[in-house]
Amino acid sequence: MKKRYIHPYKAYFPHQSKGLIIGTAPGHRFCFREPLKLLEGDIDFFYGSFQNRFWPVMKKVFEPDSISWLRTKRQCADFLQRHQLAIGDIMAEFYRTGHYAGDENLQILAANRDLIHRLGLNKQIDYAFFTSHESLSLFRKSIHQQLLYIIEAFPDSEMPKVNPKDIFKMKLYDEAGHYYRSITLIVLRSPSPRGVDALALLEDYQAKFALFIQTLRA
Repeated sequence: MKKRYIHPYKAYFPHQSKGLIIGTAPGHRFCFREPLKLLEGDIDFFYGSFQNRFWPVMKKVFEPDSISWLRTKRQCADFLQRHQLAIGDIMAEFYRTGHYAGDENLQILAANRDLIHRLGLNKQIDYAFFTSHESLSLFRKSIHQQLLYIIEAFPDSEMPKVNPKDIFKMKLYDEAGHYYRSITLIVLRSPSPRGVDALALLEDYQAKFALFIQTLRA
């Protein structure tokens, strides 16, 4: 049975963000706000399920020497701010079949136009990281009426450890057709607990955030 949902979180854009993480939608139990029933280890934020490996892997990639973990919304927000990352989902309203969190059970009703608008206007954001190929596909379908763009292949020589199918260059144009900036689009492996093991997921994120981390340290 399909059920209609409204996304419970607004995109989080810290000041000076240079990268944007884009997903699809949170799990069904995070969408029921009254009452919100968190389980032990859950975080009331994007990718907040205790089963999801997103935050532990991100912590290991960006702060490998740290012995602490992200356990609250405030800690996750502070982490994003430290590393100049924004986060949001492409779906504003959607249908979900059943309670399973997989993207294949989602049907978009309305795109997050504010997210698309801010990405187009924020000239500091040079990278967009998608947490699945489905989130990239929905992004491409949702931006036609808001952005003029061309998506091209990314030069293999710049990130040789990344599969060419997972990385692209998006060129943006103004209403007069003049090119004004480009954004690197990178598709991450899904951080859900099914499929890829934790070590393979960590290696994937390390390779795909490497160039972004270099720009932060430059």
